[in-house]
Amino acid sequence: MRWMPLCLVCLLSALGCSPSAAKLSEGQKLDLNRSTEVALKDFKANPECQPYFQQAHAWAVFPRIVKGAFVLGVSDGLGQVYEGDKLVGWAKVGGLSLGASVGGQSFAEIIFFMSRPALDR
Repeated sequence: MRWMPLCLVCLLSALGCSPSAAKLSEGQKLDLNRSTEVALKDFKANPECQPYFQQAHAWAVFPRIVKGAFVLGVSDGLGQVYEGDKLVGWAKVGGLSLGASVGGQSFAEIIFFMSRPALDR
């Protein structure tokens, strides 16, 4: 178990080194914009999401969140924030977990902000 603190420090360092929107090249931003548009189109086509789009003040779309784990898990993703159909910013999501887990996955996610105060947090 002496290796666990070292692994934790390495993963935390890796999370801090992941790209933010400000550090992306124009080409990377364009790719993110395209993949966000595709994910947003898929979410809007889902009937279960329709009430949220009608009621929400804003939403953050993450076209690709990657999770991986081997005892210690890490996830990371970059997305765009919309108020209505207007792009208003960028968002980053990430996390750590510790426990019995092995594997990886990639998925899209949308977060709805039901009010302006929720978005401002």
